[in-house]
Amino acid sequence: ENHASTATTLICIATTHHFQGHSAQAMEEFTKALAICQATVGDQHTLTAQSEEGLALVHEQQQNLEQALVFFTKALATKQALLGENHPETARTMGNIGVLLLNQGRPADA
Repeated sequence: ENHASTATTLICIATTHHFQGHSAQAMEEFTKALAICQATVGDQHTLTAQSEEGLALVHEQQQNLEQALVFFTKALATKQALLGENHPETARTMGNIGVLLLNQGRPADA
C-alpha cells in the first residue's frame, strides 16, 4: 500500500473524480496519494508535486483559493527545482497559478 505505484494509481483515480466534479472523493484520493508520496519518495519528487497540484485544483474547484495557492506554490517550487524553469510541467503549474490569481482579482500578480 505504501508504494509509489500505489500513489500513481490514486492520483489517476483522484483526477477522474476531479474531472467528474466529485471533489470530496478527489480530495480524499489526492490526500492519500500525497501521504504515500511523502512517506516513500519524499517532498522533493515530481510525484509529490503532482499530488500537491491535484489538491490545489480540487481546492480551487471548491473556491478555497488560498489553500489552492498554498498547494500550487509547493508544487511549483518542486518542479522548478527538479525540472527547471522551462519545462512544460513547470509552465503548466505557473499557468494554473496565474488563472487562480486572476480569479482572486489579482491580475497584477498573475
